[in-house]
Formats: sequence, C-alpha cells, structure tokens
Amino acid sequence: MTRRTHILIFFLLLSRTLGAQSDSVVHFIQRLEVSPAHTEDIRTIRQWLSKGNLSVADQIALQSAMVKKFQELKQWDECLSYCQQRVAEARSAGNTLAEASFLKLIGNTYYHIPDKEKAIPYWEKCLEISAAHGYYILWQQALNNLGGYYIDLNTHLDKAEQYLLRAIEVGKKNPVPDYHQLNQNYRLLATLYDRIDQPAKSAVIFEKVIAQSREQGDSMQMAEALMFYSRALSRSKNFTKAIQTGAMAVAMTEKSNRLDLLSTALTLQAENLSLAGAYKEAYEIKVRLDVLNSQRFASDLNEKISAANARLKTAESEHEKQLALLKARKEKQLLVYGLIGLFIIMILILYNYYQRRHNRQRLQLQAQVQEEKARLSRDLHDNLGSQLTLLSNNIESLDLHYRKEQELGEPIDKLRNSSRQLLQTLRETIWILNREQVTGEDFFDKLVDYAHRFLQSTGGIQLKVEESFTASRELQSNEALQLFRICQEAINNACKYSGTAELLLSGRTEENKFILEVADKGSGFMLPDTGDEEHYGLRNMSDRAAAAGATLHIDTQLNKGTRITIIL
Repeated sequence: MTRRTHILIFFLLLSRTLGAQSDSVVHFIQRLEVSPAHTEDIRTIRQWLSKGNLSVADQIALQSAMVKKFQELKQWDECLSYCQQRVAEARSAGNTLAEASFLKLIGNTYYHIPDKEKAIPYWEKCLEISAAHGYYILWQQALNNLGGYYIDLNTHLDKAEQYLLRAIEVGKKNPVPDYHQLNQNYRLLATLYDRIDQPAKSAVIFEKVIAQSREQGDSMQMAEALMFYSRALSRSKNFTKAIQTGAMAVAMTEKSNRLDLLSTALTLQAENLSLAGAYKEAYEIKVRLDVLNSQRFASDLNEKISAANARLKTAESEHEKQLALLKARKEKQLLVYGLIGLFIIMILILYNYYQRRHNRQRLQLQAQVQEEKARLSRDLHDNLGSQLTLLSNNIESLDLHYRKEQELGEPIDKLRNSSRQLLQTLRETIWILNREQVTGEDFFDKLVDYAHRFLQSTGGIQLKVEESFTASRELQSNEALQLFRICQEAINNACKYSGTAELLLSGRTEENKFILEVADKGSGFMLPDTGDEEHYGLRNMSDRAAAAGATLHIDTQLNKGTRITIIL
C-alpha cells in the first residue's frame, strides 16, 4: 500500500464521519502529494478554500494539505499559527475530528522543528479525543508517535513498547484497516526490541512486516523494513544474511525517486559490510554514497532558496504589521526599555560587588575577566553600540515626524533597516561566542553570507568569492570574532569610500596558515602616519589583529585599489 493510499484512507475516514468527499478534492490532493511547487500549491489551496460550497470533509482535507506544504517549506511559525487557528475554530464548532487532526499536526510540527518535548501534550490530547470518539487512524498515529518519541529519547522504553502494542491493537480493530500504518507500528516495535537486545522478537516482527508489505505491494514500506532488519541481523552477528537483506533494500530503493531512502539504505549496508570485515566493498558503497549526497545537496539547494525567500516575505509582512502598531505601543515600549535598563544596571551593580568581594582572593582570574570584558566592550561599542545609536536616532526621528504629522515612510524604512542590521550583527556575535572553536570553512561561509547581505543593502557592487581550504584549521572564539570584525570594517570601508564595482573576498589555508583577503579595484588611499587620529578604523583593525595574534597587511595605491590581507 503506497503513501498515497494511506492518505486516501484518512480521507475515507473523514467521509464516513462527516459526509461524502468530492472526487475533485480527492484528485486535487493526489496531485499535491507529488508536487514540488509548494509555494504555488499553497496559493491554489487558499483559492479552493475560499469557495463557499465545500463540505466539512473537503475543508479538513484541504487544510491538512496546506499544513503539509508549510512543513515542506519549513515555515514553522506560519504552520503552527495556522493549525492553532483551525483548532480554535473546531472547538467553537464542536468538530472533534478536526480538533484532533490539527492537534496531531501541531505535535508533528514541533517534533520536526525540532522541539520534541512540546509535541507530547498535543499528541496526548489527540489520543484522548480519538480514543473517546473512535477515530481509529488518528488514535493509531498518536500512539505510534508517542512510542517513537520515547525510542528517540532512548528512555522509558517500557512506555514505548506499551504505546506501540496499543497502536497495533487499535489498528486491528479499525473497521477500515490501514495496513500501511499497521506495518509502521510493527516496524517501530521491531526496532525497539532490537535496541533492548531482544533479537529474536525483533527478527520475527521484521519478517512479518516484510511479508505483509510484499503481499500488499508496498515497496517503500518493504524497503524500510529490509533496511532495519539488516541492521538487527548485523547486531546479532549474522553478517551473511544481513548483507543479503541490505542488498535487497538497496535494490528496491534504487527503483524509487527517494534519494533520502536510498541514502539510508546505502549507509546501513556500508555498516553491515564494515562489521563483516568487507572493507573494500564498504568503501565502494561509501564512495557511491558521497556521490548521492552531492546530488541531494544540489537538489535541496534550490528548495532551500525558495523556502528562504518565502520565509523572508512572511517575515517582512509580519514586520510591517508590527510597525503599524508602533504608535499605540510607544509608551509600553518606553516602559519596557526603562525596566531593561534598570535590570542591566542592577546586574552591573551586582557584578561590580562580586568583583570587589573576590578581588584579593582571585587576582589572576580578575585580570583574565577584565581583559575579556575589555574585548567584549570594545566589540559591543564598535558594532552593536553604533547600531543602537543609529536605531535610537531613527526612533527619535520617527517620533518627531509623528508629532509634526509628517510623512512616516522614510523614517520607518530607516528604522526597519537599522533594526535588521542590529539583529543580524547580534546573531553573528552570538554564533561565534557560543562556540569554543570554529572551523575555517564555517567561518568563511558565515563571512560570505554577511558580505552578500551587506552588498545587497548597498547595491551596485558585485561580490567575487575565492576559497581554497586544503587543510582543516580551527579558530578560537576570540580569534574568529576579531577576524570577523576586521573583515566587516574592510567591507564597509570598500563600499563607502572606494567607488569600486567589484569586491573580492578570498579565504585559504597555506602551510597551517589561515589567510583572508578583502580587495577592491577602487580609488585607494594614502596610508596615514602612525597615530593619525582621523583613521580610527585602520588603527582599530590593527588592534584587533594583534588581539587575535594575526598579521595585518594593507596594500593600497591611489586609483589602483586596496587589498587587506589577514594571516593567522
């Protein structure tokens, strides 16, 4: 039984409970199941839902399809908001089937974010409603999800077993049995027995699932069962049968277009071969797996770009709504800012008291903390401080325009841009500080992302990226932060003063050295004399390079451009 048949059985349950479902909606849902155009599909579903002659069953089916499209696009906030609205509507109308359906979908969404603990109360509520009203499929799915949660958590495995056994019992009682879901329950139970070292029970269930899947023509379910059965056989050291079973799983998944499923099958088969000592064969599968993952990356990249654009549009729309309420919230915001300020002052006072109290006993530690405070203070002053000042000025400008009843468009645009830049700077700082070490490749990727965003906001300058990381290099948190700020300053200066049409950003490793370059073909400038007060930015870049233990080179000539090189 295919996944499409599984969906149709769920809609049959809707029909039996709420009335007949139209053939046109069934066919439309079938097309959606295989469509990759998720954003366009959402618009089409909204058009269908705007019709006034839909039955309750049609409406729930279309709304459920909408939720799945949100999940495909990873628009989690939009998905949760939509489901919560449907739950509220269902409760008002007394529609328990719709309420249970969307409670389950909220739990699924939290599970995929992932914020798995938040999923539990929604699944439990869905279970309560489904059991009370005999909604067998939802009942069975909720029990399966709860069992799978505890298996993932690798704790309370006795609870997981109870949930899965109940799910199987409910599935057998269903007047319209969903064999696909029942096989999933069995497969998960077999995985549980394999994990708790009961290979005999696990093998019996896996073999049953494989036989039922073959009988029902459900090739994907059969392939999944074969995969995990092969792993269970390897754990029992039955390597010959494990390799044969894994090969069958690979052969079946090759016939599908499911790259993710094929990747899993190859990974498990490589493990089987490696455990059996067939290292050459395992290596060949690993090579094939690398090629497959490259294909998946290329395929997923376009989807991620589309999803990112959709999330950006959603975020911009929400931001506009928040700005529309700015007038009414102004007094409340001022109060909040005041409380935050008092809270910060209290923290500083307590911190100062703590430092004085331990001054004599911890002199060495105090010196280290003072040095770190100075570094962070300089970073906050140079970046967040200047952006907060700009944000404050924009708020005052907005207030002045409002009081004079002038047009608010331009001040609001400035406020929006300032707040976005401040938020991004804060995220980048947190991203670096939250890591003890950062790989050179990850650091350079983050820097390229920043440069792309910055050049998009300025306009007119093309970014050229060159990278050659022939060896792995780890950067300490302090090193990464200082280098990032130097590059930010260099990019900012090039965009403001050079008049260049192209900016080069280069990263590479040479003989255990990590090298960054920011270059332009603009106007260039004269290097200042030592101690020139008008070139604070250049002096600050030198100080940061020294703090990171790096060497900074600035090569510039008038009308020939500038190249800033950092070597660590």
